[in-house]
Amino acid sequence: MDVSQYLEIFIDETREHIQNLSDHIMVLEQEPDNADTINEIFRAAHSLKGMAGTMGYKRMQHLTHMMENVFSEVRNGTVKVTSSMVDVLFQCLDAVEAYLEEIVNTTMEGENDNEPIIKLLNGFLEKDKNIVVSDIFRNNYLEPNIRFTTWDDYAIMFMAEAGLGISILPMNF
Repeated sequence: MDVSQYLEIFIDETREHIQNLSDHIMVLEQEPDNADTINEIFRAAHSLKGMAGTMGYKRMQHLTHMMENVFSEVRNGTVKVTSSMVDVLFQCLDAVEAYLEEIVNTTMEGENDNEPIIKLLNGFLEKDKNIVVSDIFRNNYLEPNIRFTTWDDYAIMFMAEAGLGISILPMNF
């Protein structure tokens, strides 16, 4: 099926959904329990997923499908919105915008599969594998002379909230 005749409509509607997502992610940042905002983000991701799939943009479809999955769980109350999730949503938004820019310029979505972002989204769905970073973790598992920078603390907390494993490897220099 030739869908090239729908390209301009796809581009226009994708821009609208991107703006809608941007607006609602900013609200979500301030109001993480706002059900209307959560539903709007879910609907926008769902619409983008369907449109991308119809047009044959599989990478964009996969990314927005993962966003939809996360927000399905948020809507069901099994996953809570965190500041890390909001950060990942902004990364998703940037990735969708990059796909759209590539499509506008070439009619193709490009080669970036955004796998690191998709892994972060998956992490929110696998919360039971989460490692909680706390003073107990630091006191029991880290050498006393190990110091974290603010960036280290942020990265560890981000990984923990996303459900990613954390490994501390001793290194001697």
